Amino acid sequence: MNSTRILFLLVLTVFSFYKLSAQTLDELSSDTTDQASLQEKIPIYNPAEIKSRIQKLNIPVKPEYTPAVESYIKTYVVRNREKSERILGKTLMYFPLFEKFLRENKLPAELKYLSVVESALNPTALSRAGAYGLWQFMPQTGKIYGLQIDKYRDDRSDPHKSTAAAAQYLKRLYEKYEDWALAIAAYNSGPGRVNRAIKLSRSKNFWSLCRFLPKETRNYVPAFIGAAYLLNFYEQHNLQPNYPDLDMQLTETTLVYRSLSFLAVAQVTGLAVELVKELNPSYKMDFLPENIEGNNLTLPKRVMTALKDFLESENPDAEHRSIIESEPVYTLTTPTQEQKDLYFKSTYTVVEEQELEKLADYFGCPAHCVKAWNNLKTNKLSKGQEIVVYKPREYKRFVTEGGLDSKPETIPPPEIKIVETVPKHPIKTEKSGKVQKTPPETFTYQLKKGESLIDVVEKFPGNTVWELIQLNNISRQNPLPQEAKIKVRKY
Repeated sequence: MNSTRILFLLVLTVFSFYKLSAQTLDELSSDTTDQASLQEKIPIYNPAEIKSRIQKLNIPVKPEYTPAVESYIKTYVVRNREKSERILGKTLMYFPLFEKFLRENKLPAELKYLSVVESALNPTALSRAGAYGLWQFMPQTGKIYGLQIDKYRDDRSDPHKSTAAAAQYLKRLYEKYEDWALAIAAYNSGPGRVNRAIKLSRSKNFWSLCRFLPKETRNYVPAFIGAAYLLNFYEQHNLQPNYPDLDMQLTETTLVYRSLSFLAVAQVTGLAVELVKELNPSYKMDFLPENIEGNNLTLPKRVMTALKDFLESENPDAEHRSIIESEPVYTLTTPTQEQKDLYFKSTYTVVEEQELEKLADYFGCPAHCVKAWNNLKTNKLSKGQEIVVYKPREYKRFVTEGGLDSKPETIPPPEIKIVETVPKHPIKTEKSGKVQKTPPETFTYQLKKGESLIDVVEKFPGNTVWELIQLNNISRQNPLPQEAKIKVRKY
């Protein structure tokens, strides 16, 4: 009996060992296949080719190929490829904004690569030293450049406000040093350390004085060159941008003066609260505090009209309250609806040679997006070239029972609903998908004495007060003068 049991156990052990060995061999074989596939995907790092490409970079610093530069490039294109693909995808969200502020300050557009070095395009990035946001402002420096930091919000993670502050700071540093390598180094460590390095080295050449800088700052310009290389030559390394959803690419930002919760925004627009948070990372407590200067609120373009309708429908003398305290809000589209159901793809055939920027303006979307959607290598478009663009299937409107133009007479307002309507001036397509109709144009109108924006809206139906404010860049800092000339949309 015992002999039989021992023999059985021996046979079972041998069988189990054989099965485990076979399984292990299969796993090893699979791993080997995966590794081989990965190696095929990652091109061999050729220093001579990399150095040749670096010399072609159009950046405001001398593009040297040093061991530090090589290390950063390898980190981007070999070691951390997944992170690099996320960075490449996020450029559609942030680079159009960066370029706008840099252009307004007459700064090189390539300085946008600094944010890749600073935060990897993460608006909530926090360093061990306490630097925060896309541009990694320390609290004291941020406040010097007008960024508010309190228990309700941190403007360092507001893409618009932080980029405006970064552009001002960079401009000031360049005016001081008249050299972009030194200005960039000073952005990282402060002017004091750069001044000390200049004094010790008796040179204003970054590559000559960098040994006198702290290690992080010494490597900061090489990191900038590495980021510039990634953004310009990622395709040569088989990197594929991980683009965000269209709701995060095609956005609009408006000013909100009253207190408004993210939950209310979600109810009015039909968006998921998580998306509202992601597009507005500077608010710490999931609501916009009251602000006489206005708070930025960024949302997908397709729902912004609904929010503006809601804000206009409210009694301005009412106490600030959440919409959830009034009658229920309904939406026809759930937050989980697939992106493909929210947008349609249209194909436009270029009639004559033109610039990509003009075509992007024509469609009302960032040029970066059009370039990415079509994998374009240049900003020049040729006659007969087919261009794919994405547009919202519908734009949401917010209405009361009395219709779009009615105003509630009591508080809370009557039952309110969200309806989805096609744009007033949609881009229509035939079966071929070719665009046939242009978006609304604008014209100049001179205000009469005592005339307000409300009077203009009544005179030119289709416009709204909020659209006119945005169209004419009206704010507390830039008030509307009496009898001024303003832009008005032609509906």
